[in-house]
Amino acid sequence: VADLADWLVKQTRNDLQAAAQNLCPGIIDCISALARTDALLARMSGSGASCFGLYESIEAAQLAASTIAQAQPEWFVKATAILPSPPQRDEDYETWVESMDLVRSLH
Repeated sequence: VADLADWLVKQTRNDLQAAAQNLCPGIIDCISALARTDALLARMSGSGASCFGLYESIEAAQLAASTIAQAQPEWFVKATAILPSPPQRDEDYETWVESMDLVRSLH
């Protein structure tokens, strides 16, 4: 996840973020809350319907979600996981199924 977050920081941006923050300053509050929980990356998605943080582990994401939910009980906060890519080789299938089971257990 750290490599993905690093790549996203260096190679991508959201061109709508500044305009969305001007219209809805709460976006700044949300991104700041995510950043305070040691997110590897804290961003706004699309045109600002949601914000997200990337974390080193699901445990870190769950801790961050709990911290933010306690501080902002009116916000919808959910820890989840990035879906793994399907396996390219048959021998990797079992590991992939196990990771999908982990993702399902979070919901």
